[in-house]
Amino acid sequence: MSKFYLYYSLICTISFTCAIFIFTFKYNRTDGGLWAAFASVNSGICFYLYNIYIGNKLQNHFSLKYLNYLSVISFISCLVCIAFGIWYTFAIIYWKIPLSEYDRSLIFPCVFSFLSGKWGFHLHTATKKFMKEYTSFNYTPIIQNI
Repeated sequence: MSKFYLYYSLICTISFTCAIFIFTFKYNRTDGGLWAAFASVNSGICFYLYNIYIGNKLQNHFSLKYLNYLSVISFISCLVCIAFGIWYTFAIIYWKIPLSEYDRSLIFPCVFSFLSGKWGFHLHTATKKFMKEYTSFNYTPIIQNI
């Protein structure tokens, strides 16, 4: 299952990076590009964590304290992104903003803020999983006397 998440996060990171350039330069929508950047960062960190987890190098790269900090930051990121997604949804419904006009539509930032929240939550659950693996792994470093 970890390889699935590795490839899934890689594909999402690449597609979110492409969405940054499309929204920012083609549609001139920096708000959609900003939320695509947040989603790309969260999925990129997930990709990196799964990559070193599959290579059994998690203890070499991260401490338990760092994983805990990453878990807290990703949970806060999840809450903020979902809150903005709810705000965009409210704005679309309340102001009756049309969905088909690209220059005025808030559907792109709404969707990508929810996707950023989803990847923030996935990063939170992945770090919690890796923290559990980290504590169950009996890591005793080998010290050589020279």
